[in-house]
Amino acid sequence: MREWLPFLEGMTVHNDEVTLLPFVQVTPRKYADVHMLGRRNGLWVIFIDRTREAEKYQAMQQSANDAKLLHERLHKVSRELEEARERIASLEKAALGIE
Repeated sequence: MREWLPFLEGMTVHNDEVTLLPFVQVTPRKYADVHMLGRRNGLWVIFIDRTREAEKYQAMQQSANDAKLLHERLHKVSRELEEARERIASLEKAALGIE
């Protein structure tokens, strides 16, 4: 089982116990919810394909990260603009002899 399901190595499931491993990457581009059911006659492992949902989640997460980066960049540019405005106002006051 180690060769086919290395991510299950070391996992134990007792009789009548159910364990869920959500969104496990089972191959480079395939994701599944892995349900492990402990039974007296052994362990049942059920895979439910979640590739489409995982791809949607990854795209949504990437969009959220991009939005956060854009927000941080906008905030930085806004601060820089405000600092530039303050320097210009200070230079104008100095040129006019106003303190």
